[in-house]
Amino acid sequence: VFGGAPRVVDLGPSVLALRAEASKRDKSAFTFTGFMYLAIGEDRELAEAVHHLTRYYPVTPRPAEELVVHGSIHAITSAVAAYADAGLDRLILAPAVPEITQVAALAEHVLPLYR
Repeated sequence: VFGGAPRVVDLGPSVLALRAEASKRDKSAFTFTGFMYLAIGEDRELAEAVHHLTRYYPVTPRPAEELVVHGSIHAITSAVAAYADAGLDRLILAPAVPEITQVAALAEHVLPLYR
């Protein structure tokens, strides 16, 4: 599992290298999972997501604003596609804004793309 909200640009080379190493060790069924914090919306939603993350994680590897993929549903679906293109087998989507509308939007707009 790639935790700590890894950047997509960092994942691609890591997944390729690790997949090659796993193959050398005859572990072809080895899978790679990522984790993505998200906030659908604009400044208010990002601020709320940052508030929750910094309350939960007093120390983060990068500024909390950089750990959250945020913006329109299109921005979220584009980010999910970029993580898929990086070679992940699974991506855990973690809405950082505790509103059911966040989950409903993911179910309506993102999930159907990957069924």
